[in-house]
Amino acid sequence: MANKRVTDLESIATAPTVGVMHFVDTTDTTQNAAGSSFKVTKQDFLKENTAAILLNTDKVGITPAQATEITNNTLKIGITTDQASAIVLNTAKTGITTGQASAIILNTAKVGFTDALVASAPTVTANTAKVGITTSQASAIVTNTAKVGYTEAAVTANVTVVANANAVLTKLGKSTSTIAVNEVDVLTAAAYAALGTKVATKLYFTT
Repeated sequence: MANKRVTDLESIATAPTVGVMHFVDTTDTTQNAAGSSFKVTKQDFLKENTAAILLNTDKVGITPAQATEITNNTLKIGITTDQASAIVLNTAKTGITTGQASAIILNTAKVGFTDALVASAPTVTANTAKVGITTSQASAIVTNTAKVGYTEAAVTANVTVVANANAVLTKLGKSTSTIAVNEVDVLTAAAYAALGTKVATKLYFTT
């Protein structure tokens, strides 16, 4: 054991409380310029650190559940710059007013025309009760509207009417060149009947 270095000594798992340890005080150069050797027990060595150790053990650690929550929280992914910009733009939008909200509610409360409502509407029923015209009737209307009535020009241009008028004038000893325009009137039978009082000096021709 004599002249044996400390590093060459056998190790011990648990030092006894009264066990002696070799201690070098480098601030004391009485024995050697590198420091002086002293002995110290385990109890004396730990005595000055006991208060600090007690304070440290008074601290409350986290539970396994809290540790798990911390782990889960650090796994969260933050938002990107684009997402942050999108959020800013979204919050800059102007919401609707109370009046607009009320108008929306009133509008959505409206009832559209269902088959039942249409069927029960008096105006709709009255309109659908009307009878339309047939294809034949439509054709007859087209044919009728294509007819040309008797105008003054049409009567005057009628060859038969002119020939008859000339024949009468010939029998009367007159020609179309010797009778005034206002002395002759060519008109339909209905128009002649509607004249009432006739001019005695005028010749009337009915078609």
